[in-house]
Amino acid sequence: MITGFALALAWAPSLRAETAEMTTEISRHKTLAASYAEKAAVQEALITEHEQMKAEALKHGVFNAKVGPSLDYRAMERHCDKLIQSAQDVKNELVEFEKYHKMRISELQGQ
Repeated sequence: MITGFALALAWAPSLRAETAEMTTEISRHKTLAASYAEKAAVQEALITEHEQMKAEALKHGVFNAKVGPSLDYRAMERHCDKLIQSAQDVKNELVEFEKYHKMRISELQGQ
């Protein structure tokens, strides 16, 4: 007759393997979440840079009170606006991937 203790000993190697696998999986999700957070921060820096570029250009004589913004400013503004929008879209996707990996970590930790 097999006792509960003997049965537990028989399953112990399997449980250790599952625990090691889960630890590896949690570590992988933490690495990915951190990577996506870093990439989102890069996009935020690009957004800030181009928002400041637009604001600074207006301060430095590209705006004429009689005719409005110069053609150069308008071209630069279109450039900045496209980059800002694209960077915002990419940042939003990266943040969602970061959230996903954090959610997987919580699931794996039983939370």
